[in-house]
Amino acid sequence: MAQIHPWISDAADLNLAEEVDDFRTKLFLETFPIKQFLDPSREYRDTKFIVSAPKGYGKTLLVKAKRLSLQDSQSGILLLPENMLVDRPGSTLPILNRIMLDRKSTDPQYWKKVWLMAICLGCFHAYDRKSTSSDVPLLATVGNGDFVGRLASAQTQQTIIDVFNSILHLTDAEFFQLERDSAAQIIPAYRAITRPIAIFLDNIDEYFDPLQSQHIGSPVSGDPVIYLNQNRQVWVMAQMGLAETIRELHGINRHVKIFASLRKEAILRGQEFSPTGLQVQGICVELRYTKDELREIFIKNIRLLRRGRLRNRRVSDPIAQLVGEENIWVENTYTHRTEEFFDFLFRHTLGRPRDLMVMGEKISSIDPEQRVASTLKMAVYEAAKDIVTSYTTEMSPFVPIPRVDLYKLITQNVLTLPELVKIVEQYAEAAKINGYTVNEHPFCSLFRLGLLGIPKLNEETGGVLQFFSRPDELRIDRNENILPPVERFFIHPALDDMINDYHGSDYKRHFHTTNIIGNGLMWDDSVEKFVLIGDIVEYGQLMEDVEYATVYPNMFREFVESICRDLEVRTRTDGDKLILVDGSPVKLINAARLLVRRMATINQWPRQMRFGGSRGVVDFWETDDGKRAPSGRPLKRAARLEPLAQPNSVLITERFALGLREATRLELPMRELEPKDLPALPYSEGRFTVQKRDSDPPLIGKLFLISL
Repeated sequence: MAQIHPWISDAADLNLAEEVDDFRTKLFLETFPIKQFLDPSREYRDTKFIVSAPKGYGKTLLVKAKRLSLQDSQSGILLLPENMLVDRPGSTLPILNRIMLDRKSTDPQYWKKVWLMAICLGCFHAYDRKSTSSDVPLLATVGNGDFVGRLASAQTQQTIIDVFNSILHLTDAEFFQLERDSAAQIIPAYRAITRPIAIFLDNIDEYFDPLQSQHIGSPVSGDPVIYLNQNRQVWVMAQMGLAETIRELHGINRHVKIFASLRKEAILRGQEFSPTGLQVQGICVELRYTKDELREIFIKNIRLLRRGRLRNRRVSDPIAQLVGEENIWVENTYTHRTEEFFDFLFRHTLGRPRDLMVMGEKISSIDPEQRVASTLKMAVYEAAKDIVTSYTTEMSPFVPIPRVDLYKLITQNVLTLPELVKIVEQYAEAAKINGYTVNEHPFCSLFRLGLLGIPKLNEETGGVLQFFSRPDELRIDRNENILPPVERFFIHPALDDMINDYHGSDYKRHFHTTNIIGNGLMWDDSVEKFVLIGDIVEYGQLMEDVEYATVYPNMFREFVESICRDLEVRTRTDGDKLILVDGSPVKLINAARLLVRRMATINQWPRQMRFGGSRGVVDFWETDDGKRAPSGRPLKRAARLEPLAQPNSVLITERFALGLREATRLELPMRELEPKDLPALPYSEGRFTVQKRDSDPPLIGKLFLISL
């Protein structure tokens, strides 16, 4: 048997018992609910029968592992199907005419009858084939109709799904005959089973997947026929009917255990019209994983990689082995804050195990020698696009997916309500121009899919967290065109690169610079900013030269516009004064450094600059020409510090320095000043006092110097 390999995203590829056992041992993470489900002891054996989760959570693997658990722990048990780990539909899709389709999409009892007869008759067929000549054949007790007769005479195994598919294709007359012939006998015969039987059903959701829909015509009668799974309601009812049948049959005969994997979206939707919805939920084990559990799954896969596919084999941290110790921390390009590599990777996923497999495979495919910060980020971005594309395709039958025209209109990853409303209006206008109809609110769809987030109060801490719905919380077919009444909306990071492809680089240029966007991360909605006020040293001497008095201000303006174009505010006053405001202290310091270097290269009249820096709440007011002008105490404090700074340096407050340290783990040429550095300033108990006039409130605190 081939050795199990990492980053397996589909357990359907694991068809041998040895492969499933190997996967379970080396790669699978058994949470407490999963351990209870797989536990063969009597304490847990008769409580959970349905594995419920969206796509990508490992339902198939768990059903296969359950079979092996019973196979190893219970002797004499009859496992169905006999020659496969799970019974799953083949590639042939069921076909019904439209009239039958419409009726069966609104009749939940129909699906319970089909499943009940399929499971019971399939059990009887397998039971009779394994029985001795002295045993009474169970199929013979349920009548001699055509369908039962054909099943009884079948020499090969007829699985539950085989029987189900055959019943599904019966005509109305044939179905009613089968129901009439077996109705009175089928339950007594099922109750008479005394041999332990375990049935394992999988992939029912894909059999009825609306994405597989296709219209065809009958070449004989000319009647229009349609693949049954085109109807979304059928997708729900077929799965909910199976769930209710499993619960009902379990109450009739405890010797027979029926295990199945079903989509959680169908269970949630089915509960809205089923009177036994809560009881069905009681027999489900719902697959959910915390971030720490998903990290452990990711690490298990890294440990299975061959040594030649690791970046650094000599370190103990598995993440560092994969990406290199030098890449274990990632600097956010826009906030200049650092985060652990797994945190960076995780917030670009939807929180499903399959997403991590896609990410891991994409990273592992990079030559270990080429795994640097840029290639690793690109791999995560590309994997995120694959994840979102697959997810939105899967959910397109149930949630209206916005067209790419919407992505062309989104200008930044944090949107206010007025900005969002404006985009929706532009989207509707684009629909008219391009000749299609928009019946849904596009951002409502993104919100339901978990691709648009909102701020939510953390009741434990009193702070505000970013919230994105998870795939296991999605309720389908709700058509809810109502967004929560909040002032901010967040674009999911997994969408960023896709939007950037359609909108252009201008999208990422307008990224939020204070908060890293991601589910569960803190959100600081205050208007606290970092401020630098700069000045050209000995600028007055330049103005004495007639030529430079005209040319120099224009050159300085061009430098500022070029170097500081990505900052939130860049304002020049009096020719040489500069006000820079941004949510990122790193961007401000980098801009100041570039300005200093550029000023030093001017022929004949090179000049130095000095800056004062502060941090705090910045107010904005609109000027006559429609621009935003900053004001507030941080600007006054920075203005007091600027004249005290040495040429080609920044003198900053303690809070500015603290924000800089929090934003980056890189070593900065920053030092705390002592009394001898500024002998003209009052100094007491480790703090300077800066006060321009006696009437001004004093600035008291530690001061720090950054050499540029």
